[in-house]
Amino acid sequence: MKNKKDILENWKKIQERLKENGKWIALAAGILLVAVFWFIGYKTDIRLILHGFSNRTLTAYCILTLLLLLFAALLAAFFIKGRQAKPEKLFLVCALVLGTVWMFLMPPLSAPDEIVHYSTAYQWSNRMLLIEPVDEDGLIRMRAEDAGAPFTILNSHTKENYQVFFDALSEPCQDSSMVSFTYEPVKMGIFPYFPQAVGITIGRLLHLGWAGTMLLGRLGNLLFFVFCMYQAIKRAPFGKMIFFVVSMLPMTQELVSSFSYDVVPFSLAALFTAICFEDAYVKARIGRREVAVLAVILMVMVPCKLVYVLLAGLCLLIPKEKFGSNRFYVASAAAVVLLAAASLIISNMSTLNEYAGGSGNYIEWADSPGYTLDMLLSNPLHTAFLLLNTIRTQTGYYWGTMIGKKLGWLDVPINDLYILGFSALLFLAALKEEKEAPAISRGKKAWCLVLCAGISFLVLLSMFLGWTPVGQIYIRGVQGRYFLPILPLFLLMLRNRKLTLGGSFVTEGGLDRGIVLTAILMNAFAIQGAVTVMLWGGKP
Repeated sequence: MKNKKDILENWKKIQERLKENGKWIALAAGILLVAVFWFIGYKTDIRLILHGFSNRTLTAYCILTLLLLLFAALLAAFFIKGRQAKPEKLFLVCALVLGTVWMFLMPPLSAPDEIVHYSTAYQWSNRMLLIEPVDEDGLIRMRAEDAGAPFTILNSHTKENYQVFFDALSEPCQDSSMVSFTYEPVKMGIFPYFPQAVGITIGRLLHLGWAGTMLLGRLGNLLFFVFCMYQAIKRAPFGKMIFFVVSMLPMTQELVSSFSYDVVPFSLAALFTAICFEDAYVKARIGRREVAVLAVILMVMVPCKLVYVLLAGLCLLIPKEKFGSNRFYVASAAAVVLLAAASLIISNMSTLNEYAGGSGNYIEWADSPGYTLDMLLSNPLHTAFLLLNTIRTQTGYYWGTMIGKKLGWLDVPINDLYILGFSALLFLAALKEEKEAPAISRGKKAWCLVLCAGISFLVLLSMFLGWTPVGQIYIRGVQGRYFLPILPLFLLMLRNRKLTLGGSFVTEGGLDRGIVLTAILMNAFAIQGAVTVMLWGGKP
């Protein structure tokens, strides 16, 4: 009996210790499980491909991916200790760590059209350095060091790609003389290329080699995104985790760690959305400063991607009473609208004339005539058929590629499991807490959904006119990333009274912490899958 009693007492002590240290035990088990999955991927794919090829590439991969897993473990320990951190500060750390890993493991020029955006940003770097940007033939002038980089290797996915890049990172500039490069710049203003151009300029001033200069150009894009999204999360009165999860999507991470000119309009759209909701639901009074901020963001964002001009409609969410007088309200609305319209027209006059003209449109990639605005208006039934059939057949594709189903030049697939996982995170982030007061009325929700639909229509229309040959049964060229700027707004509209979350786990921040950790871990394994595909030469 005594032995039995001792056994029961010991068992109770063990249970108490397990209860006291249960979270740490769960963390240890989680780390072990994640490590096992990482090792399986490393052993069966990465090490097998790189065996006997390049120790530097293999070492760089291990350091970067293990750094991400270590970061997730430290963050989990931080949460277990009961430490609190504001969502924007969590985002700041997570975005910098994740963005850096993506920036190194997605080689330069591996993103869609990245070489064109790199070349255009280089042109603006020339202007910053007071150097003639192009030659007499309109070709971009570059340092011989940068023009001599192995571009034919870098814009294809191979293991040689990684070796060339990592070997060149530590090399200084060997030849700074200016030569002509074989690309013409994109005919667009400086706004969408400013962060990248600043990075390139710093690299050139530091006499870095082509690889280091490219990396700093990408870093400029990443830092601009981090700054804008940090401010968006900080200023959003609700739905902060929506902005966080959208920022953690594989497609978002690939874009912000590349030279893509989509980063500036995406970042500004998120910031503009958050500021409009802050002005509508937090600020007691709207003055000249608030109006000026909205106007400046629109003036910079609209020339980058004219389809997002409809986001200006979010200003109508702000109650008229907050402006103090009808006169100031009308003047503010007129100033914002007129400045955005002027910026749009001045920056895109040639494009608007081309689309509106009836003289014809030619789609180069298909070697075939394309649609004009006159053709669409004169055949409304055919236009409606193509629009509806596009929505019917391509919506799933748009959603998948918006999250990151296909990275690179649409030739680097991500496992469907991660697409499903990130979709679940977006849904959870969109749910409101039970005790949270309803913030958005039905009328304002309807207006925001109209804006989302209008921007989606403009996206489809732009590719209808700019990329779709006559005779197609759906609109060609539309990718999910074009809808990223309106994704936070759309998810905010899903918040409602009937579908809510409650319980101490939610109110004490447990759900938000789980979302953060899950997003980081899924990124780690999504990167592993993407690198595996690229090391195999871009073949899934």
